[in-house]
Parts: sequence; structure tokens; C-alpha cells
Amino acid sequence: MEPVSGGPPSPPVMPPPVFAAPVAQSLYRQAFRIVKANPRAMLLPLLVTEVPVAIILAITTFVLYQQIYPESSFGSVSAIQDDPTGLLLGLLVMNGVFWLFSLVGLAATAVAAKGVINGKQLGLAGSLDPAFTRMGGLLGLGFTFYGFVLIVAIGVIPAIFFIIRFGMALHAFILDGQTVGQSLRSSWTLLRGKMLRFTGMLLIFAGAAFLVMLVVTLVLSLLTGPFMGAEPSRDEEVLLVSTLIGVAGFAAVPVGAFVMTTMTLFYLRERKGSGIA
Repeated sequence: MEPVSGGPPSPPVMPPPVFAAPVAQSLYRQAFRIVKANPRAMLLPLLVTEVPVAIILAITTFVLYQQIYPESSFGSVSAIQDDPTGLLLGLLVMNGVFWLFSLVGLAATAVAAKGVINGKQLGLAGSLDPAFTRMGGLLGLGFTFYGFVLIVAIGVIPAIFFIIRFGMALHAFILDGQTVGQSLRSSWTLLRGKMLRFTGMLLIFAGAAFLVMLVVTLVLSLLTGPFMGAEPSRDEEVLLVSTLIGVAGFAAVPVGAFVMTTMTLFYLRERKGSGIA
């Protein structure tokens, strides 16, 4: 546009600003949006597998300590070895069942997450079917990791390395149909050169889970505090801990869904360049 004779010159026409290429969303943000946008698909697998067993575990803990073994110690880790064999066996069996069904729920959540990511939302049955169908292999993976956890418990630090290095075995097993041995090798290959990044992600998950459990414990303490004495009795402690176990089962559902969705995104992303079939 030509300036009017005798008037001020027209300002120069500036080209539109050029922005940098958009930054890819973080895995955590993507996972949060997936869970938020698909609550039914992402929460139901853990809700139907973990919560019922957590409630049963809470009731069993209360009955064992309060009705069957009322004289046994409670709240003292150092005195566990003095507890009756039947009590220890009962707690061991129930905790084993709880972790088995939690593993099934986590595997089903990974299947559901992959379906949502690929634009094909699976129903509850479709998410659970691969986990229940391959429960034998899941048991094998569970025992493998449980063995490493026991080794860590007695003070062998290198076992932590193997726990982390095999951290993607569940996804390779349940999402790609690999055997237990193949899934362990795939995880080892996939995490080559990515151990620090993956470890950082696990530490973030651990911190988030700790904060959630801390909040749950504080809220439960505030709600039950007015009904308890300054120094809770054994009966009150048993009831409080049993209730906490049941409530923790509900709290673990959104946390587990977010964790497994994030790990599924990580697995699918890193698998592209790793040569894993």
C-alpha cells in the first residue's frame, strides 16, 4: 500500500513468526491423557483383579490376627519370626494370591493401553484374556522377579540391576506373545544404553506411589483418630492396618493404570529401533 502523499510512511510488512517444531509430549503427559480420556478401559482391569483380592486380604489379616491368633505380636517387624507358623503361612499365601492377581491386572492394563494407543479400545474381556490365558508364563515371570527381590532383601545389590534390566519383560511377554526366556532377553536388549533413563522413570513411579500411600494413610488416620485413644490398642492397630490394606487396593488402581500406560508407551517407542519383533 502506497503512503498518502505528505503522510507518514506505512510500516513495513513483517513476515509471520517462525516457531520451532513442536516438542513431543512427555510420556507422563501422554499416559495421563490416555487414562483420563479412557477411564473405563484403563481402570477396569485392575479394579476387577486387584481390589477384590485386596479386600479379601484385609479381611484375612484381621481374622488371622484378631480371631485365630489373638495372642500373636502385631506391629513389630522384629517379632515376626516368633509368630505361629500357621499365621505366617496364611499371610504368605494371601499375599502371593494378591500379587498374582495384581500381575494379571497390570498385564491386562498394558494390553488395554496398547489398544487405546493403536486406536482400538478393547473391552474388559479383551484386555483380561491374554493375561489369564498366559497365566502360567506370568507366574514364571513373577517368580523370577520375586527371586531377585529376595536376593535384594538379604543384601545383594547387583540383583537390583537385573530387576531393572528385566523391567520390560512383562510387556514383551504379554504384548508380543514371547516366551518367558524370550521376554527377558528382549528386555535386556531393549534397555541397552537406556538403563539410567529407565531407572529414573522407575524412581518417579516409586515416589508417586509413596506419596499416594502417604496421603491415604494420613487421611485414614485423620478419619479414625477421633475414635482411638492416644495410644491405640492392639485391636485398634489390627483394624486400622486391615482397613488400610483394603483402601490401598482402591488407591493402587489409578496409580497402576498410569504406571503401566507410561511403561507401555516407553516400550512401544523404544521397540521400534531395537529390532525386537
